[in-house]
Amino acid sequence: MLDWWRELRAVWTGKEPLLSAKQVENLQRYGVKDIAGFDAAHPVRELTPLEARGSALGAILFLTGNYPFEVVLPMKPTRLKDEKESMAEWWGISSPEEALAQLEQLEQLVRQGHRQRLTQQLKRQPLDWYARFEANPFIGQRPVGSLAAWDYARLVNVARWSFDFNYLTWEQAWHYIDQANRLARRDFDSWEAFATSFIAGRIMWNPDSSTHDTIAAIATSLLSSPFSAWRTLAWESYPGA
Repeated sequence: MLDWWRELRAVWTGKEPLLSAKQVENLQRYGVKDIAGFDAAHPVRELTPLEARGSALGAILFLTGNYPFEVVLPMKPTRLKDEKESMAEWWGISSPEEALAQLEQLEQLVRQGHRQRLTQQLKRQPLDWYARFEANPFIGQRPVGSLAAWDYARLVNVARWSFDFNYLTWEQAWHYIDQANRLARRDFDSWEAFATSFIAGRIMWNPDSSTHDTIAAIATSLLSSPFSAWRTLAWESYPGA
């Protein structure tokens, strides 16, 4: 996967013409180059700017699976089956009831935050953790002031997947996405700050993961790509906040 993102970054920065015209079109329209597992001819929902900004909070994890999120597309049967199996394995969700139960747990984390536990770990061992942060290709010298984005993004991801896999209505899913969006806009002032917080939280959640470099490459691409939702949807305060 990391090789794929290195290839994509080369295209986004104009260093090498590796993508076809169709792949570029897909990137501009959907945020991913390959939509083979989706039915683009019959979109389920065109997102409003507010909905798109909320969904974009989950961009890093969406893109690890080459998952379009800027438009809601129906999945073809094989892709839907695979995605549901993955959701059941990773999140224990295979029904509407389980989706709501898991989202309620994540909502509690957003309110109270197991990031509070991570923050306590950070305070107890700052030299070790900040050394890990600085070694990350994305964080480097960027300041880490909060770990909240890790919780906010996952709430968005699980809510959106639960809708896309037909476990929730859009109104049910949007309740959680909107909550995360409100809090993220309150706590951060840029996509860069949000991504830094997300990656720091993920490092503390699983410090030995082999995919931290992949996540760093995705975050870098989201900030630099002219096709990225993070570039086309500028960071804004929540309306009326």
